[in-house]
Amino acid sequence: MKWDISYTAYTGDTVELTTPTSPVFITNGGIEGLVGTITESPRTTINTPGHTVTPHDQTIMPMTGTLTLRVKGTPHEAEHHYTRFTNLWHHNPTKAGTLHLTTPHGNYHTTARLAPGEAIAPPAIRPGRSSAPTIEVPIICDRGGWLLTRSGTGTVAVANPGDTHLWVRVRWQGTGGRFALPSGFSVHLPPTSSPRTFLLSPAESCAVVDDAGVLDDALSSQLWATPPEGVPPGTTRTFTAPAGARVSWDVLTLNPWT
Repeated sequence: MKWDISYTAYTGDTVELTTPTSPVFITNGGIEGLVGTITESPRTTINTPGHTVTPHDQTIMPMTGTLTLRVKGTPHEAEHHYTRFTNLWHHNPTKAGTLHLTTPHGNYHTTARLAPGEAIAPPAIRPGRSSAPTIEVPIICDRGGWLLTRSGTGTVAVANPGDTHLWVRVRWQGTGGRFALPSGFSVHLPPTSSPRTFLLSPAESCAVVDDAGVLDDALSSQLWATPPEGVPPGTTRTFTAPAGARVSWDVLTLNPWT
């Protein structure tokens, strides 16, 4: 089975971390953590043994972990690669990058940045004096797990084999048309000359944004009353989009390594 990992910084620079020819690569056993976790807030009842837990009592926490990498090349080359790679990591959420994980089960991704309160420690040996310095990157992934992106057009059966509720989004351009939700409720996507995406998530208030993520107030005001309908884990729901529109969604998995 082939597993590959790469990192794309917010600048767009991509570093392959498992390719033999890459100047920076993950060492054997160099992945610690990077598996999502769930916390629970169970409810108890007086004079009743045990407690009660429902999906609403569970919270997926931010995912954390550490990557240990080695830098290849001559001492001079290693210093260059070390500096370039470490400069791609930031604490700022607006400068988070993306880890990509290619597995036999699918291609996953998750946002990644330096964990708060931690930093990339300086190497034991100055990069310019060593041909193989190591780097330890403490990571936090705010999404809480690994995402598998899927999409479809027309009548789309959205399956959720993941670990939490998912919400769809629909991107369209042109005349728009009727968009039907699983309950049978439907809305009319307004005409638009530029691509727009309707985010059917309560966390995003069913907003409409452009491809840069900027809110379109005019279109959002026409669709804000749409009831968000998601897909619970282990179920499938059907959405129907008009011509020229594409429905997409992210399946969140806590542990893609198994």
